[in-house]
Amino acid sequence: RRKDAQRLHAMAASKFEKALQISSNATSAAASDDSCAYILSAYARSICSLLRTADVTSSSQRWKAVLPSSNKTSPGSSETGKEETNRLDLSIEQGKLRVLWLFKTYSQARNAEGIASILKEIPRDGEFADILCDGFVKLKAIDRGFFARSNSLQRRDLVYMPFQFGLLEASNPPEYISVAAFIFQEVVRDLSLSTIYGDSEAGAGIDLKWLPELSSAHLIVSLVRLSQEDKGIRIIKIIDMYTAAGFDQEIEVTDNDVSVLAQKLPLSEGFDLTSCAKLTDVCLPSVNRMSNLRILNLNYCSQITDKGLQYLADVLPVLRFLSLEGLSLITDIGVGRIAERTKFLNVFNVNKCPLVSQESLKLVLKRNPALTTFHVSSTRITDDGLTLLTNSMSSSAMTSVDISFCSEVADFGVVSLAETCNNLRFLNMRGLSRVTDRGVKTVCNNCWYLTNLNLEDIFLASDDAFWFNVSGGKMAGNDLMLTSLVSLNLSDCVNITDRGIRGIAERCRKLQTLTMRGCDKLTEKSLLHMCNPTLCTASTVALCDSLKTLCLANTVGVTANGLLRMLPYCGCLEEMDLSGLASVVKDSFVKSMSLAARTLQRLKFAKCVFLTDKGICSLTEFLWVEQLDVSGCHRITDGGVEVLAEACSGLTHLVLRKVVKVTDKAVNSVKRNCTAMLHLDVRECPLVSTAAIKEIQAARPRLKTFFDK
Repeated sequence: RRKDAQRLHAMAASKFEKALQISSNATSAAASDDSCAYILSAYARSICSLLRTADVTSSSQRWKAVLPSSNKTSPGSSETGKEETNRLDLSIEQGKLRVLWLFKTYSQARNAEGIASILKEIPRDGEFADILCDGFVKLKAIDRGFFARSNSLQRRDLVYMPFQFGLLEASNPPEYISVAAFIFQEVVRDLSLSTIYGDSEAGAGIDLKWLPELSSAHLIVSLVRLSQEDKGIRIIKIIDMYTAAGFDQEIEVTDNDVSVLAQKLPLSEGFDLTSCAKLTDVCLPSVNRMSNLRILNLNYCSQITDKGLQYLADVLPVLRFLSLEGLSLITDIGVGRIAERTKFLNVFNVNKCPLVSQESLKLVLKRNPALTTFHVSSTRITDDGLTLLTNSMSSSAMTSVDISFCSEVADFGVVSLAETCNNLRFLNMRGLSRVTDRGVKTVCNNCWYLTNLNLEDIFLASDDAFWFNVSGGKMAGNDLMLTSLVSLNLSDCVNITDRGIRGIAERCRKLQTLTMRGCDKLTEKSLLHMCNPTLCTASTVALCDSLKTLCLANTVGVTANGLLRMLPYCGCLEEMDLSGLASVVKDSFVKSMSLAARTLQRLKFAKCVFLTDKGICSLTEFLWVEQLDVSGCHRITDGGVEVLAEACSGLTHLVLRKVVKVTDKAVNSVKRNCTAMLHLDVRECPLVSTAAIKEIQAARPRLKTFFDK
């Protein structure tokens, strides 16, 4: 019966083709000829009817031919099923080719109605997304205003097309997203449909009639998705909208897009334009007209200059939050203009602005006494300059300071900061290579309420910094210093020894994140101090009882015995980094570790070269692993990865870089079992093929893959 239908379709097609050849000249000469339009439309319906038949078959009988049935079938019937599947695939491809040929013919004849009639008849299925996009591209090229006067394909018919054809998947080619954006723009041009993508049941959908004024396709799609979720746009966060839509490519928002958003959403209280690298000074005058704006984030909009900042004169006086991180072109001139206009700033961030110095920052502090957050990482602040800045800081209001990588800052500036702002909760001193014990000790003795302290790469600091200084500190500090810490980073503090860790272990009972990467003078004693509940007279639990994240990467002095003695006391440890500890991380240790710390979910064993498949199997037997890094563990093979993928189907991050024995078999196992996978790194894995990577990317659209192309 199917063969007869295909034969009849072929006969009808040949008749229509002849009619089309006869009428094409007439169509090009007089496009309004009703008889020609009727022939073309009828031909379109005939072609799509064949396509629809193939689609119906593919959704019902097609998969029955290849999937095993509950009833036993003979080998002959199986072969027949495969032949039937191949025939159906060929039928669909032939139908697609005919439709594409017809699009080309109509396009040459500039017959928009003919293309529209095909678009209306294409089966609503992702399998036909490619021909749908081709049709819309050609229709737009012929007549951009077609839908304003068309009766054959109206805007209401377009409403759900992007969803029905799966055009919004993040893994789709850019042209799919462009067509989806074009469809959304056409739909909302109809004023009766401008809120169709909002919360229709509540009747409170966001009015998107201004979408046609935008130029970024990804932004349009992101806004529609935001509207569907009915989250509102009180604070416009471009990067969050992109992330929610599954887009991870460069943000292509333009000056015009920002101007449209500012004009159409004037009541928004926040504008977060982080990483919109194409923006220039041109967009800022429109932002200046947003009278309700309280939050402005221009992080990494690298083309913004001092000239652009002067356009914000009207909005600056009402801002509470201003972040300019990564704007390498702004100088003291631009920051000085900001200082002249602002009065009520609570948060000010100029991290990674290398041309900004204490001269302009001092004015910002004087004009904004309510500042609570002051981030000036990688600026031109000097040691004396930091001292001058602290004189303008509010000792009670200031709670967060970032002075990392300010290479000229030394003990004098840090001491001034700690003695003035003793209400700090967050302090980042990373990379201050001129700071010694004196500066760190003053911070620990005076800033009793610190919850986050980053001392990474302060290699001149030693153990004395974590012991109370009776001569220089306030006596109350003996009971309060370090007791509020939640996160402490001691990475590459190479002079810290077991005595320093003991000082920390005697006081810290709220610590959740402890990083000691590269502290190569630490030994097994440090781990025993961390699990000793008797060190602190104010508590009966050990330091490690509250830990959720522990990093001991490249801390070569620790031993397997010390770790295994500590881990049973870690009641809520979720993440541990033992990268580079090849002498510790062996199969036997991994098994014992898995039994001792059953709460572990995220593990890093990079460069632990003695780890084999046996160790991976031990992990899967006792733990629920969500993230695993075994880069450089060259003894691991496909077998270990397959067991991991099957046992830990909730795996989201897997790093196999330089695991040279893994092949496509491992990648296929991850594709088959790990439906939640978000990050896969197979760089420098010579046996993994590009074909396998493309297959897993197609199966997992939201997966980020890193491989050698």
